[in-house]
This record gives sequence, C-alpha cells and structure tokens, in this order.
Amino acid sequence: MAFVRMLLCFLVLSAGFHAITSETNPSDVAALQSFKEKLQNTPPSWSNGDDPCGAKWDGVTCSNTRVTSLKLSSKGLVGELSADIGELTELTSL
Repeated sequence: MAFVRMLLCFLVLSAGFHAITSETNPSDVAALQSFKEKLQNTPPSWSNGDDPCGAKWDGVTCSNTRVTSLKLSSKGLVGELSADIGELTELTSL
C-alpha cells in the first residue's frame, strides 16, 4: 500500500512539474519551430528558449497554453510563410 501511495505522489508531482516547465501546447511549439526554421532575422527573444509562450517570444501572443496571435509585420522577417502555420489551431490574428 505504501508503494502505491508513493507512486501516486510521484505521478502527481511529475504532472505538476511538466505543467510548470512547458507553457505552450506541444503542437503549437512544433508549428512555430518549423515556421522559425524557414525565416531569417527572427527577433532575439525567439532564441531565449523553445517555449514561445513561456519565453515570451516577441510578436507571439498566447492564451493559456495556445498561440492565439502573431504580430510580425514590423519584425523585419525574411522567408517563406510555412504551411505549418496552419497547425496553430487557436490562431485568430496573423
């Protein structure tokens, strides 16, 4: 019985730690990383980590764990608009 309690505690703590360390939905992270790879002149804040919402990427707005807006017109980006942008299913403003 003690083992089961310990296991439950571990699972609860692990889930809480994951929620703290990752603030962006994994599919949104993958879409933005793919988008970023096709661009030049990305804002310096985009190099601050792999978590766009947690690292507060310049021009990226999030609600909860989802990317909801990209305001990039004044960022001087050069490159192609990747089809992966379509994976941002909560995106309401581009």
